[in-house]
Formats: sequence, C-alpha cells, structure tokens
Amino acid sequence: MNLKIKLFSYLRDIVGKNEIDIEVENAIKVRDLIEILRSKWPKMNEVEYQALIVLKNGVPAKLDDIVTEEDEIAILPPVSGG
Repeated sequence: MNLKIKLFSYLRDIVGKNEIDIEVENAIKVRDLIEILRSKWPKMNEVEYQALIVLKNGVPAKLDDIVTEEDEIAILPPVSGG
C-alpha cells in the first residue's frame, strides 16, 4: 500500500520534497506513520510527534486514527506567531 504524504514548512525542508510516498504493508495508525518518517529522517525527531499537526482528508487526525492509501495526509509542524 502506498501512502502519499504532503509536508509543509520546515518538515518539507528536512525531507527536501513537498510530497513523499511511503510504502506500507497494511493500513497503519498515524503514530506509526510518524515513527516511519522519524526513522527515515532523524532530524524530525527534533519535534515531538504529539506537536505535529496531521490532517487526514483535511480534518485533524488523532494518533490512533488509521490511514490508508485512499486518505489524503498532510503533516505540518507546530504553528506559532502573533
């Protein structure tokens, strides 16, 4: 199963692409997806995974939500400013 993931801000800079494909055997939880990304790009470990904003089909996802190849996944770093 192929998951397409859109990355934003400095996460895009870490990976070097706006969008990546991750191959997994089965549907996985959001937390597992984040762990896969952190293992491929260790610099992502600088951000606590609970602080990442993960959108599944445009809606904020919980860490235990399941993602499949039919889902549109976007990951954003924590947002701050004023």
